[in-house]
Formats: sequence, structure tokens, C-alpha cells
Amino acid sequence: FRNFLEDARLVAASVKCKDVLSLKRHLGEFSDRNPEAIMRSLQALLCKRMNLEDLVCASLGVSTKGLEQDREFASCLADCTGILEMHNNAACRNKCQQHRKCKKVLRELNLKLLQREGSLSSAMASKLNLNAPSAGGGAGALLVKWIELLGHSIALKQLLVGFDLELYETSDFLMIYWYCERLLSGYIDKFQEARDLAQQGVKGSPSKGKKKGSKGKKEGGFLDENGVMGRLFVLESTRLVLSGIVRMLAALKKQGIIQPASSIFNTEEHRYVQRFSHFLDLHTPLPLGYGEYVYATTVDEMSVTELCESAKKSFENSLRVTSHLKATLPAESKKNEKELHDLERISKRNMVGLALVVMGRFNLEHLTRILV
Repeated sequence: FRNFLEDARLVAASVKCKDVLSLKRHLGEFSDRNPEAIMRSLQALLCKRMNLEDLVCASLGVSTKGLEQDREFASCLADCTGILEMHNNAACRNKCQQHRKCKKVLRELNLKLLQREGSLSSAMASKLNLNAPSAGGGAGALLVKWIELLGHSIALKQLLVGFDLELYETSDFLMIYWYCERLLSGYIDKFQEARDLAQQGVKGSPSKGKKKGSKGKKEGGFLDENGVMGRLFVLESTRLVLSGIVRMLAALKKQGIIQPASSIFNTEEHRYVQRFSHFLDLHTPLPLGYGEYVYATTVDEMSVTELCESAKKSFENSLRVTSHLKATLPAESKKNEKELHDLERISKRNMVGLALVVMGRFNLEHLTRILV
């Protein structure tokens, strides 16, 4: 009964979410508690009653004033809120259902992106021009970029949920973490592109003069410089952690601690396709083929010690990034406090694991303790 009340308090706190990032964090925390079905239904009902348009615009730093009559902008915003509603609905389910429904959301998201370009052909999809005037001007282009950002985020979540469901064998860890690192790298690139679009929109907007005493206060979202930099620090620190884990897993594979899958029917390439087949027909995020994975993870010229040293540097750099964020932007570090704490914990645990690998005292039981 106590857990039921705690879940109810958490559901009630969803009204405090002012942008999409805070809502995603809230739903992630809610899902990790593994609440009862009635609480999931209540959370889904509250999500449906939220003004999703305001959440999207707050995330981007875009105001709808002056754009109400722009049909293209309104259509693009409707697509954004529709996809976000599907995402929220999936996030309110149990993790097994989330894993399946994220695939459906990704398909719908890609369909919306293709429709934005006025064509459903894969040939046109490879020539997406998000800065075109047909995207609804600067604000419309920013909305389309936000959809791409959400696509990378959903794909990353779909893979990570698989660890909670214990869907992956140890032999698959390297390819899963490598794919996650590449997805996050793509997310960071899209995030920076969206920031540039938002700043160009501000510079290119006509000046209408300021009221006396006005200091031209900036809006939130991508126009909040401290918020953007704080988020980039967290994302880069996370990418460095994933990079370190990939190198550590490569070392364990080279050392023979992680053995190839024992199946005589499936090769590694078959397993790769099975894990990521739902990404191969997408255009956002761009699919990554098996050849790219093999090229990136072939480390014949490096010794186990060199791989461990490279992984250690990645974890150390991640800790430096989090420390720098705390020192330079304390307000932003407080907003991202939980993520920073998790990143520091994972980095330090993996550095201990690397020391065990070098000493030859590492085993698979240690692996399940240090990756999360």
C-alpha cells in the first residue's frame, strides 16, 4: 500500500513538467518503479490531458505568437504533438510493452518525416532538406529537427530497455553498446544542429524594438544558453561512458572472457540483423550495417592492456566533463543531478572493473555489476 501511495504521488507530480525533457525524465522514473496497472492508466490519462503543444514549444524556445495563421507550421506542430503522444503512451506501459511499442513509434515518426517532404519514396528520404522554406520557415525546420531528435532518443531507449528485460546474451553486449554509442553521437549532432537553427532564427527575425527598460530576455529551450551547454555536457559525458564500455567489452572479448554465441545456426552477422532489423528500414536514425560494426570493433592491432587503457581514459574524461559542469554551471548540474550521479557511479565502477581485467581477475559475474 505504501508503494501504491508513492506511485500516486509521483503521478501527481507529472503536472510540474514544463518541457519534453522533464516529462521524459518523469516517465522514466515512473517506469523504473514498475507500478501497478491502475497507476499506469492514471499516468497515461494525465499525459493525454497535458498541453503537448506548449511542452514542445517550451523545449525549443519557440513562441507560437505570430505563427497561428501559418498552416505549415501548425501542421508540423501537430505532427510533433502526435508523435509525442504516442511516445508518452508507450512510456506508460510496462517495459516489455515499451520495447515493442517503441518500434511502432519509430515507424510512425519516419512516416511523418517523409510526409513533411511531400514524398513517401526512400529516394526522396535520402535528400531531406530540413532548411527548405516548405518546412514552415525557421520554426518549422526546427520542429522537424526536433522530430529527428526524438527519433534518436526513442531508438536509444528501445535498445536500453532490452537490458532491463534481459533480452541480450553476453556475446551481444559489444554490438548493443556500440550501436547505443552511435545513436547517442547522432543525437548530439542533431541537438547541435537544432541549437544552430534556433539561434539563426533569432538572428534572422526582424527587430520590432524593445520596451523601455527591457534587456531582451531570451526564451527557454534551445535559446537558453546555459541550459543547452549543461545538456551538452551531460550528453558528452554519457557518450564517453558508452565509448569506454565498448572498449572494455572489446578487451574482454579479445581476452576470451566473453565468448562468441554457441549457436551453430546463427552467425554473428545473423544475430546483428536480428537485433537491429527494425532499424534497417528507417531513415531517422540512419541504420548502421553489420560492416560498419565489424570495421569499428576490429582491434587486432591493439593488446588487451592498450584497450583497457583507452577505456580508462574515456571514463576519466567522462568524470572530468561532469566535474567541469558542476564547477562552471552549478544551476544546470543541479537540474541534471541524478544523471550526473549515475554517470559518476558507472565510470568509477567500470574503472575498478578495468583494473581487474588487467590483473587477470575479472569474470562474467563482475560484468553484470559494473555496466549499470
